[in-house]
Formats: sequence, structure tokens, C-alpha cells
Amino acid sequence: MPAPVDLAPLRRFHDEADLDRLDLQAVQADDLPSTARHLLDHSGDMTSRLQEHHGQPIQVQALAVQFPADSSQVYAREVLLRTTESQRPVEYGAIEIHLDAIAEAPVRERILAAREPLGGILDSAGIVMLSQPTAFFRLQADDILAAHLGLEAGTVLHGRRNQLRLENGHVLAEIVEIVPA
Repeated sequence: MPAPVDLAPLRRFHDEADLDRLDLQAVQADDLPSTARHLLDHSGDMTSRLQEHHGQPIQVQALAVQFPADSSQVYAREVLLRTTESQRPVEYGAIEIHLDAIAEAPVRERILAAREPLGGILDSAGIVMLSQPTAFFRLQADDILAAHLGLEAGTVLHGRRNQLRLENGHVLAEIVEIVPA
């Protein structure tokens, strides 16, 4: 039986009652439907995987942002990723980014601008990272999540809890990613 899923990045933007309504159930990667498994069970960046799958570049729409309030340097955002041409929503998620793991000021500035997906920023800056999924899950979309993804409430979705690490082993980001596949 899979361990419970830690939704910490989403808790920054939603209270526990909101998250409970999603009827979240931990699953093994082998139990994901084939398209969801293709999109979620890998060690590359999600931006590249979504672009390849949908045949279009991906853009980010920041739904909410939390700038670092102290020396922790953790920047968080709740996002919707869309295809650039059709504007189709292809991922909903929340991310906590450890800005102190990025030495280059221009890269940090691009991250804080919240106009590009993190994977695309890192790729274009030549920063190598490794995606390490720590959990997979199934959930039912509530009214808000369904509206973001252009679906009906109650639609079954799949997602993952993911961690991004740099080549030096430093944790760059903690992410919850949900795909409408």
C-alpha cells in the first residue's frame, strides 16, 4: 500500500478542508493510466514532457504567488500550465522553489517573474536538474480544480508529489503536479 501523499506545496494556498474534498488516494506508478503514467512517472522536467506530449510550447499562468518573507528564500506559486497555441490547460500545480539553490541572479529574476515554467527556465539557462517523484495519487476534481482545468467536478485526475534536485544534490523545488489525463 502506498504511503500517504504530502501535499505541502498545495497547503500554502488551500486549507485542509479544501484538500480533503479532493478524495485523494495514494497509488503506485504501475496503477496510473498509461497517459498519466507517461506524463508523471519520469525523472525529466515536466515542461519538456508536456511539450512533447501536446506538440506545443507550454506557458505558465500564476494563480497565486508567495514571495519569501524571511531568510528561508522559499518562493511559492500555484500555477496552471497551458499550451501556448490552443491555451488548453495541461497541468495544475503548486511549487515551492528554494531560490538560494540558484546562484545566477538573472535566473532567479526569471523565476520570480512567474511568466515561464520552471523547467523551461532551467533548460534555457543550462541548469541540469533531476526530477524525483516521491508519490503518485488519484483524486476527484472539486469545483475549483475542475474550473481551472476545464473539466466537470468529480472528474478523476492523477498527480504526483515531486522533488527537483540540482546536480550537486541540493533540493531546488518541492512540487505537486496534477494532470487532466
